[in-house]
Amino acid sequence: MKILKTLALPIAAGLIATQILAVGPPWSLFGTATPVRTGQAPNSWAIRLTSQDFTTYGGVAFQNPSGPMKFDDIYYFGTDYRVQMNNCGGGSPRFALNVDTNGDGTFDGNVFVYLGPFPAFTLCDTVPPGNWQTTGNLVDATDARYDTSQIGGTFYDTYAGTRARLDTVYPNHKILGIQLVVDGGWFFPLTGDTQVIDVDKVIVNQHIVIARGYANK
Repeated sequence: MKILKTLALPIAAGLIATQILAVGPPWSLFGTATPVRTGQAPNSWAIRLTSQDFTTYGGVAFQNPSGPMKFDDIYYFGTDYRVQMNNCGGGSPRFALNVDTNGDGTFDGNVFVYLGPFPAFTLCDTVPPGNWQTTGNLVDATDARYDTSQIGGTFYDTYAGTRARLDTVYPNHKILGIQLVVDGGWFFPLTGDTQVIDVDKVIVNQHIVIARGYANK
C-alpha cells in the first residue's frame, strides 16, 4: 500500500488555484484535484481525484481554522463519492488524519480511515456502476476501517480503539490536518494503472466544501 505521509500538498495551478483562492481556509486542493461537471443528480458538480500508477495522486485537504485539535474534537467527517474509473483499492480512497503524538507541533504519523466495504475496502462501486454513495459520519463507523499502524496500533482498528489509543497512550496528541486522498492507480495494472474517484460534500465537523462553486462554511 502506498502511504501518503505529507501533511498537506498545496499543488495547484490555473483553474484549481483560482478555486482555492475563492475557498480559502480551511480547505485546499492538491495534486490532480480538478472540478468537473458530472451532470448527474444530486451531485451535478464534483471534485475529480485521479491517480495514475505511482506517480500522481489528488485530494482535498482540511486545516482546522483554530489550530490543531484533539481526536475527540472531531465529531463528524465524511464525504459523498462516486467511482469514475476502476474501483476502490490499494488503500484508496481514504481519509488521513495527521497526528502529532506528543503535542510538540511535529507530525509523527497518520491515522487512515478507508472508504469502501470492510474488510478489503475494494469493490465499492455500486450496481449499476457510477452511482453516488455516502460514507455517512465515519465517527459512527463500528467496523475496523481505522488504521493506527503508524502510531503503534494495528491496520484493522475501530473508532473506539483509535480514540482509546490516542487518549491513553498519547494524551497530549494533536490532529494537525486531515486529507481525503486518492492514490491507488497502481492497484489496477490490467486496466490502465488508473483510479478516478469523484468526491463532493467533504465534511469535517461544521466545515463543508461543495464542488459547485466550492461553497465553504
